[in-house]
Amino acid sequence: MVEYEFSLTGTRMSTVVSGFSRIVCAIAVALGLSCTARQASPDAIAERYVRAALRLAQHDPALVEDWRGPDSWRPGPRVPVAELLEEMTNLHQQLEIAASDISSSQDYARVHYLIAQVRGLRFAADRQLGRATSIDEQAREEFGVTFPPFDAAAAERARAALLEVLPGNGPAHDRVAAFRKRTVVAHERRERVFGAALDACRRAATAAVQLPRDERIDVRFDSSLAFDAFTRYRGDNRSELEISS
Repeated sequence: MVEYEFSLTGTRMSTVVSGFSRIVCAIAVALGLSCTARQASPDAIAERYVRAALRLAQHDPALVEDWRGPDSWRPGPRVPVAELLEEMTNLHQQLEIAASDISSSQDYARVHYLIAQVRGLRFAADRQLGRATSIDEQAREEFGVTFPPFDAAAAERARAALLEVLPGNGPAHDRVAAFRKRTVVAHERRERVFGAALDACRRAATAAVQLPRDERIDVRFDSSLAFDAFTRYRGDNRSELEISS
């Protein structure tokens, strides 16, 4: 998936437009006309979200792993991050309005999913604009996760329980390192081990869903990866699994 930018100029402009809209609304009321704002549909909001995400990814390509939608949605020249942030702020407001008038459980799930996604994009845009945040703020705003207060007693109980099951008698870090060393898959056996693991995952998956007959996963080992493992869908029922070696 993926996650935008904005400027003060746009904020001021929106204020002017808002004031103008109130004047027009007052005139309409005087003439006996309706001035109810047209509420954007979830489909329209979702399209704006995707387009904004693609434009923000022009500033940070890591936000969008891959795009398999229509080429017509691919963004043109880059726009400032600050303008994208304004767009996402507006999207969030539209979603809050949509959330107050939901008619089905499916719409409820979709709208609240989009609210969380747009919140994450706004955080990413703020970060690109130089905002410094703590890990707690990032978890809350980008992923919707709130960490409980640190409980030193609980941490010590967990550490003691770990030491009970770890082999050896030395310091915890030495025992953990020794345990990991004993469970490392030998270089010459890693393809067989991962092949067996994928077969087991595939058997478990087919108990719940019907996989395409030509489904496959290509495994690639790479010592330069900055993460333990990552999978990418390459299309045509094929995925690529990269593993740090």
